Amino acid sequence: PRDAEWRGESAFSRFKKNGYATAYISSQNEIWGNMINWLDISDVDYFFHAEDFNGDTWAKNDHSNGLVELIRSGIATAGKVEDSNTLRIAREWIQKNGQQAFFIGLNLQNTHFSYIIPEAGQEPFQPADMGLNAVYYNWPKSKSTEVRNRYYNAVYNQDKIIADFVEFLKVEKLWNDTIFIVVGDSGEAFYEHGFGNHSGPMYDELMRTLTIIKPAKDWVGNKTAHFNDTISHIDILPTVMDMLAMELPETFQGLPVFSKDHSQRPVYMHTNAMVHQNGIVDWPWKLLVTQHPVRNPELYNLELDPDEKNNLIRINTDTANRLGRKLELWVAAQIAYYKYPINFKYHYPPRYIEKSNERNVLDEDRIH
Repeated sequence: PRDAEWRGESAFSRFKKNGYATAYISSQNEIWGNMINWLDISDVDYFFHAEDFNGDTWAKNDHSNGLVELIRSGIATAGKVEDSNTLRIAREWIQKNGQQAFFIGLNLQNTHFSYIIPEAGQEPFQPADMGLNAVYYNWPKSKSTEVRNRYYNAVYNQDKIIADFVEFLKVEKLWNDTIFIVVGDSGEAFYEHGFGNHSGPMYDELMRTLTIIKPAKDWVGNKTAHFNDTISHIDILPTVMDMLAMELPETFQGLPVFSKDHSQRPVYMHTNAMVHQNGIVDWPWKLLVTQHPVRNPELYNLELDPDEKNNLIRINTDTANRLGRKLELWVAAQIAYYKYPINFKYHYPPRYIEKSNERNVLDEDRIH
């Protein structure tokens, strides 16, 4: 809900307080999942999504769930905008904004199934004909090669679209002063574990994603080219704020990757899509606990078994129990915090840090 009591400070709010113009420009229809309630807010100076687009949009019309069902029921009127148009709108806003520093979020969708190839786009990966009946999460395994190649073609063209946007920033003489982030919100599966796309169990083909942060030219911080510790999406914006010497909102649960408290802390995961599952990565170990449709624990050593083919749950019981206790504590801390509204008034959300006694525990100052 738009007015949720437990909502913390948004990144848009923190940047706006620091004098930035703010925008969120999305190829997606943010009515999906009611995400518009968290994105179209007073701290966003300019909000644009597919419902605002004056032109054709796309949706996978043979898929009866999700956005298509919203369109059929009249709740939404548009599918998704092809990303070239979205970035054109972003360029126009940046030029109109003038010389004020800006913080902009862009949601691009061409690499989402069914993998859109823009007009005049190239398709070097073949064969790539998915057929007319390729339905999200439910296309036949026999089409894995064609579907994967279609995805590769979408990524290939997306790279060119983003490169054009970078060139625009250079022409506008903004590139050197810009922190530029490219991040994937999920990976994509092609039947490595019996399903396709990205709404299934949290194996690494879905969970291990791309993140690139290009700093501003005058950044004098750590020059590490590759940060090799496990990190979560919740750590990305705290890292950017740290690069800008901007105070981190206390309601953020993530930490800057270069902070002393980050130090190989575990990554916690949850999904409630096709399966209901909790997970923890405490390198090199990964524990997945499925609650629905059937309870099923899995333990993998990602260093020795990166494809997650050898479930060690019955062999490495000590490791499974140790990770299980960490995971249960984390889930319990989250549920306890959000279940009781009095917590929102007197406490910040739980944050997991490594204490000086070398025990990974919840920050006791942040949860009661």
